[in-house]
Amino acid sequence: MRPQFATPLQAAQTALREERLDEAMVRVEAAAAVPDLTAFERLALERTRAAVAFRQGRFGVAAAALLGRATAFTTPDQCAQQRRARPP
Repeated sequence: MRPQFATPLQAAQTALREERLDEAMVRVEAAAAVPDLTAFERLALERTRAAVAFRQGRFGVAAAALLGRATAFTTPDQCAQQRRARPP
């Protein structure tokens, strides 16, 4: 993952663990604002968005994030291929 994406996403995950749910969602949105997300980044983003939304009781948002994630790739190999294609 690129640092400009990973930093806010990790902050969202930390806030989620610490039960700071509103802050976690703000950090998820900051990660979502990074341009040109890779398929792997989008997967991580939507997974985190679903976890935060579920904990907030926003089940529609959680479901939408999970449904979006389910259609992000055709196969697991495509996900792995996308990760390998990113420069270090």
